[in-house]
Amino acid sequence: MPAPAGESETVHTHTDYTTDITDILERMQSSVVLIETADDTHRVLANGTIYTRSDNTLFIFTDLESLDNSNSVMVRFDNGLAVSGKIVLKDSRTGIALVSADVDFETRAAEKGNSDLVEQGENVIAFGGRKPETGSSYASLGVISSTGYRRMYQGSMWLAGIFEADIHVNEGNIGGPLLNAGGEMIGVIVSGPSDSDQEIGYALAVNEADIIFQQFQESGKLHRAELGISGYSLSDMKAYQKSARNIPVNLSRGVLVTNILSSSPAAEKISEGDVITKIGEEEIADMKDLNTKLYRDESELTFTILRDNVETEVSVVLK
Repeated sequence: MPAPAGESETVHTHTDYTTDITDILERMQSSVVLIETADDTHRVLANGTIYTRSDNTLFIFTDLESLDNSNSVMVRFDNGLAVSGKIVLKDSRTGIALVSADVDFETRAAEKGNSDLVEQGENVIAFGGRKPETGSSYASLGVISSTGYRRMYQGSMWLAGIFEADIHVNEGNIGGPLLNAGGEMIGVIVSGPSDSDQEIGYALAVNEADIIFQQFQESGKLHRAELGISGYSLSDMKAYQKSARNIPVNLSRGVLVTNILSSSPAAEKISEGDVITKIGEEEIADMKDLNTKLYRDESELTFTILRDNVETEVSVVLK
């Protein structure tokens, strides 16, 4: 009933509710850390995500570009504690770094999702660590605009599955996790090209980060061949797109080569318009699968390609 004339009416508002996103960020906060590097003149803070723990040693993924040239860092946890850390892996081709730190207190690794299942249009969250000067962290909400294709920019390329998201990123969350709507980590947020739009966020797919971590655990370094192409997954192409390129419409596995770096190993043996279907005896499902299968230390690989509907094999010496 309206309040009598001349009297104010109290409007009751909700002040004690939470949203799904609120709950996700609260659950994720303890898995996100700050990576601090410093010299005599300045201090740099990057975000990082606790990826896994082995005994008392943590392994944390972060953004490579946000770090300086130092190999020693401080890792600041959401519980207020800080310990010395070490940068154990730097990878310019994916834009990430791996940091280790020894701790004697309880920590929580991020819950990881399957980045191969992520589709265009999905809601995602970019999240960063709690800044000491404000006590708050930076989060933003957006959607996936591109799902893990190899991307070229400024004459170089990410040799990796990189998500593009229509989401605001800045120093408050670069290096932190990209989360799906269920709060699972599906990517490591990395710095984009210097001329990129701040409203576009980039993240290395978590499944590829896992390959990198497994190789690091096994040998202490990465084994990855550089082919030098970009392309489309046939599984993502419509029938009319295949027909226009003279590709059998019932062919759903393989990669259509759309661009080749002139100085790359592929330049002499592979052509634009070729469809890569195998490496050796291993079938290639899609672009992500091709990227994954290039994590190997062989210097020469045999590719099966479909060129003008004729299947042939080519041998490529990789870098």
